[in-house]
Amino acid sequence: MEVTRSNLSKILPNLTTIFRNADFLSFDMEFTGLPQDFSYDKYSNLSQYLMLRDSILKYFPFRAGICAFSITPESIKVYPYTFYLFPSTSHPLDRSYSISNDMKFAAKSGLDFNKLFKEGIGFKSRVDIIEKTNKNYKEISHDMRAFHALCRDKVLLWDDEDDEILLDAKYMRFHVIDYTIQELEKEFGVTGEIKRENEIPVGILLRRGKREQKIVNIDGFSQVIDLMLGKPLVGYNMYFDLLHLYDKFINPLPINFNEFAFNLQEKFPDLLDTKSIIQTSAAVNQYFGNARLSQGLHDCWDILQKDKEYQSSLKFEIEPPFDGKVQHSAGFDAFISGSILLKSMKIMNLPLNKIFEKSKNKFFFSVNKKCVDLEKQKKEEIFLLKLESEIEQKELKEHLEKIYGTIFLLEAKEMPLTYFVIPKTQKAKKQIENMLKHKTPSLQISKTEGKFSVYQKDQKIEKCQIELCLN
Repeated sequence: MEVTRSNLSKILPNLTTIFRNADFLSFDMEFTGLPQDFSYDKYSNLSQYLMLRDSILKYFPFRAGICAFSITPESIKVYPYTFYLFPSTSHPLDRSYSISNDMKFAAKSGLDFNKLFKEGIGFKSRVDIIEKTNKNYKEISHDMRAFHALCRDKVLLWDDEDDEILLDAKYMRFHVIDYTIQELEKEFGVTGEIKRENEIPVGILLRRGKREQKIVNIDGFSQVIDLMLGKPLVGYNMYFDLLHLYDKFINPLPINFNEFAFNLQEKFPDLLDTKSIIQTSAAVNQYFGNARLSQGLHDCWDILQKDKEYQSSLKFEIEPPFDGKVQHSAGFDAFISGSILLKSMKIMNLPLNKIFEKSKNKFFFSVNKKCVDLEKQKKEEIFLLKLESEIEQKELKEHLEKIYGTIFLLEAKEMPLTYFVIPKTQKAKKQIENMLKHKTPSLQISKTEGKFSVYQKDQKIEKCQIELCLN
């Protein structure tokens, strides 16, 4: 069944009953973009997490599939749903997202973009809702004060006959614009929004009249997520799905991996990746043709379809039944994930609870055999770079690579002028590990008149500092 903004409220009562009575839920998402680099196996859980987080923050899930499975002696009742999703935009400072070429596959598979844009169910994380309506800046930087003062002067000169005014905000950082809109709305009783070109903020558009103190679609898909909390949740290659699930519907992804792992397991204590079962059980792996980690979900489905014993022994009652148009829908993919679990139970001769005890909270998400285990957390240190003035990211990366070798440089979006430095090569890894062993920064970097200077710890610090971030 397809679920949109139009029929969500009608089916919520049924969903409540179906989800409550289900033995497990299977889950799948389709995204507007995926990470471009899948070589994350080489890195620690924290480094992997930060690199994936950088991508997760850019994109959003546009369809979510959920299948409720209820196992009875006579049959297996299946209730598949495909939810169309589109971000809520009740506040001008809501996050903006990107759409990549990965959407071409969805277009070829028959995605109804009109339905997505017009009828997509809104969503926000709980913390997003609180922060957007009650945002307090504890530290006000010089840049924030200066830009606010400049915009305030222009508002004071606003012609009474004009209903709106556009303030130039090119090259200003997001938190500076955020603070300025908030203060102008508070002082002048106006409504502000960010003017963008190619998703880049270029101005502040102010209109006369106070913002309505209400939020449209404040719950949206979060109501469905609330019904899922605490239920056994199943997927295939589901690490990306879980990162999006947490970021978009629970809380924004924290910087700390251990905090993410702990909080996710509080909401969903029983998470099972069927790809993990295939890789860790020799019998299941053999059934699926000695499956490699690169094997896709539909490759597994093709094998199940050829299995006559599977077809006869698992008697599905699917409500409503699938039709020919859903072969690449999120709801159908969620059904496949649940089917792989049911077949694995038969192969391993284990009941559902024993399968979860054996394999829960472990995820294989790339092409090598590196497993992310949410239950095995450890403290890790990472190289955190804090700047005091703006430096071109590309130029900064080139300079750091002269010292450390090839690195990833990721912007810490919650902290202005702050970057994570992650080694890509063994040389860079050894050099940074050597620095971290001493528990203190070994160098400082500053920029004067467009040129970099490097300082040892005992010398003068000017424009930025290197710190250790303990995860």
